[in-house]
Amino acid sequence: MPHIIALKHPLDETGLARQLAPPPPALVVTDVTQYNHPLFQSVAPGRYAGDFVYSFGGFTGREPKPEVPVRVYDDTGITRDQRSALYRQYTAATVPPAAARGRPRAAQGGAAVERVDDRAG
Repeated sequence: MPHIIALKHPLDETGLARQLAPPPPALVVTDVTQYNHPLFQSVAPGRYAGDFVYSFGGFTGREPKPEVPVRVYDDTGITRDQRSALYRQYTAATVPPAAARGRPRAAQGGAAVERVDDRAG
């Protein structure tokens, strides 16, 4: 007389125990606009693939060296891509202040300065 063995888990079509995939973790993406450079206005795709054009407000040439805020490192909701975009933004912001030091119009709070960053993101 055959014995029936009760299974804890139902079998799938292959005859193996069905593996229930755990639900994907909830992805909480942080709004990174709070970490933007103070003079940052916009970013647009550049002429070539991977290029970006960053627009900033008028630099006086007296600003301190732009650095990514320390709070970015502690924020666990920021993705790697968002963090990389912030690094590119602050890197792009380092050139206009240096250029503004030698230009009288920029020292008077002149027009927006644009920078093309050719690194892929």
